This record gives sequence, C-alpha cells and structure tokens, in this order.
Amino acid sequence: MNPLFTPQPSLPAAEKSYRSARSTILSIFGFTLINLVLHFVDASIYFLFSAFVPMFLIQLGDVAMAFADYGFTAMIPFALPAVLILLLYLICYFLSKKNGWWLVVATVLFIIDSVLMVLLYLGLGLGVTAITDYIFHGFILLALIGGCINFFKLRKAKKEIETSPAAEYAAAMQENKTEPTEL
Repeated sequence: MNPLFTPQPSLPAAEKSYRSARSTILSIFGFTLINLVLHFVDASIYFLFSAFVPMFLIQLGDVAMAFADYGFTAMIPFALPAVLILLLYLICYFLSKKNGWWLVVATVLFIIDSVLMVLLYLGLGLGVTAITDYIFHGFILLALIGGCINFFKLRKAKKEIETSPAAEYAAAMQENKTEPTEL
C-alpha cells in the first residue's frame, strides 16, 4: 500500500469509542449496585453486565453470617471491600473524563475481576454452565480495551498536533505577540 494514501484513524470515531468505554464503566457500576441491592432484598434475579468480585464477596459474607453468631456484623469484612471495589469503578468513571489513564485502571480492574470469575467458576466445576457470564464479561472487556486503544490513539494524535510546524509557528507568534505580515 502506498504510504502517502494510508488512511489515518478517524479521531471522532476514536473519541466516540472512548466515551462508550466510559459509559461501560458507569454501566458496570450501576448494574453491580443493583445486583447488590437485589441480593439484600432476596430477589431472584441477577444482571450479567456487572462485576463479579463484589457479588462473590457478598455471597461469602452470607456464608460467614450463616456460620457466625455475630449476625450482620459477620458481613462487614466482606461488604466493605465489595463497596470499595464498586466505588473504585465510580471514581474511574468520573476521573476518566479528564485523564484517560483512569480508563486503563478500570480496564485492569475488570480484567482481574474476569480472571477471578473464570478461576472460581472452573474451581467450583461450573465452567460450562457460566457461559453467559463469560460472554457478557467478554463484551465488557472488548468495550473497555477498545476504549483504551483509542485513548492511546487520541493521545498520540494530540502529541502530533502539538509538535506540528503549524503549532510551533502559532506558539512562536504567541510568544512574540506579533501579527504575521502579508507578503
């Protein structure tokens, strides 16, 4: 292919993908929060577009409450990290608006969540029966990783624009506070 005619990545498409990945973080937070609330009201439904580890911690807290005589206080060591993980997703969402590295943090957090989910399901012998969880986690990972890739594309494009000759000329003109003369 001729290097002069190589198509450049579409910056509006990259920005859209980045915003979509941010929305995915908010969806993870929202559906996980709903799942936690549904768990505590003994509802028998579960949203798949959510994080696994907070729900698993809450279920471990249920086991601890069943075996301990402390009542609900046995849930606290499990509920606290679950809520902190949930809040970390929310923090990543808000801070990723100004700093794309927070999208990377959320992606790494969700990768860890996915790996732990697969390991626990396989360890419990639920490998194939959890296929819908695997599929939804896969979709979420695709969205987050795509957003990270586009964050790096946007970052590179911004650096190229800042170091372009036109940008250097504009900076020099701003420094000298002079107007360009006509020839």
